[in-house]
Amino acid sequence: MNEDNQDKECSASSAGNDDHALWSALKAGDKHSLGKLFDRYARILIAYGCRMVGNKEIAKDAVQEVFFDLWLYRDNLAGEVEVKYYLFRCLRNVLIRTNPERSHAPLLEERAYPTHTEDSLEAKWLDAENEKDWNIRITRSLNALSEREREIISLKYYSGLKIKEIVSLLGLKDQTVANTLQNALTKLRKHLIYFLILFLPY
Repeated sequence: MNEDNQDKECSASSAGNDDHALWSALKAGDKHSLGKLFDRYARILIAYGCRMVGNKEIAKDAVQEVFFDLWLYRDNLAGEVEVKYYLFRCLRNVLIRTNPERSHAPLLEERAYPTHTEDSLEAKWLDAENEKDWNIRITRSLNALSEREREIISLKYYSGLKIKEIVSLLGLKDQTVANTLQNALTKLRKHLIYFLILFLPY
C-alpha cells in the first residue's frame, strides 16, 4: 500500500471516528455537534438532493428538515450509525415523501459540487474554454444514462458512498447496483476521466 492510500484511509478513519463522537454528543444535547455535522455534510447533501428533485431550494429545505428532526428527536436516535450514510438515507426519505413526483429528476444544468478557494484539479486540467466544452459533453453523456444509473453514479462518485451503503439506501440487490454502475461507466467511458475530475470531491 502506498503512502497516498495510507493517508486516505487514515483520513477516512479519522473522519468516521469524529462523526461518531459528534453523534454521541448530539444525542447528549450538544448543539455545537449538530452544527459541526451540518457544516460537514450540508453541501454534499444539497448536491445529492438537487440531483434527485432538480431544484436547489427544495433540496436545501429538505436538508434543513433532516437536521431539524435530528435535533428534535435526538433522544430517539440510534447509538451506533454510519453518520454519512444515515444522513443520505434521511434526506432521500424526506425528498421522496415531500416530492414524490420529482424524486428522480436529476439536476444536470447546475454543477452542484463543492467550490474551493484554492486551485482544484479542474483548474489545473482545463482552461475556461475547454471547461465549458467538457461541461456540455458531460451533461450530454449523463443525459444518456437512465435515472437509476445517474443516481448510483452520483452516490458512488460524488457522494462517496460504498456499494453496500447504496444497496441499503436504494433497497436494491448487490448485483443490481454493481451491474447498473458498470453499465453507466461503460456509457461514460469516452469522457470518464473528465467526469471524474469534475465530479469527484477534492
